[in-house]
Amino acid sequence: MKKLLLLFTSMIILNSTVTASAVDKAEYNYTVQDIRNLQDFLLAKPTVKNLAGKPYDMNGDNRWNVFDLCLMKQKLFSESEKTTMKLDIETNGTHLTAELADNSSAQALVELLKQGDISINMHDYANFEKVGSLPESLPRNDEQISTDYGDIILYQGNQFSIYYDKNSWNFTKLGHISNITQEELKAILGDGVVTVTLSLK
Repeated sequence: MKKLLLLFTSMIILNSTVTASAVDKAEYNYTVQDIRNLQDFLLAKPTVKNLAGKPYDMNGDNRWNVFDLCLMKQKLFSESEKTTMKLDIETNGTHLTAELADNSSAQALVELLKQGDISINMHDYANFEKVGSLPESLPRNDEQISTDYGDIILYQGNQFSIYYDKNSWNFTKLGHISNITQEELKAILGDGVVTVTLSLK
């Protein structure tokens, strides 16, 4: 009986034909529910909703089968891993959001912030940045960079900088604050020493 059931399941997996797809696979955002839908379809179980038009033919062979299921899982999990980490920067009662860079320095900062928020006393330097010391050094990925306002920079491994103007030097980019003008950023950072609190969003 078990052999017959396995044979029947294998036939469903290998011979399930595809309903015509009305959605472009490249533009479709697959979800965990899509994985459940395809699994149920392949096992001939009732699905939550009508699957007509779903772009589940991942390998383009005009069938929905186990290969499509594997590709769907791979695509979903690889996209979730690429999700950009975001940093909350609070100063003078205002919260700024920075998207972190994809490097070991930013990853180390994330791991540090998982232990708790970090407060840094920051001062102006050379009329283009606020800079202060991190509680511990991070790995460096230094390269020659031309900064602009909103850039978050790691200097010498333990100096955290928020740029409000341009500069060019050899250091590590940690991230960037977007959706703000240069004038707004300068006003928020203010003059003199400010306390900045970093946390994960």
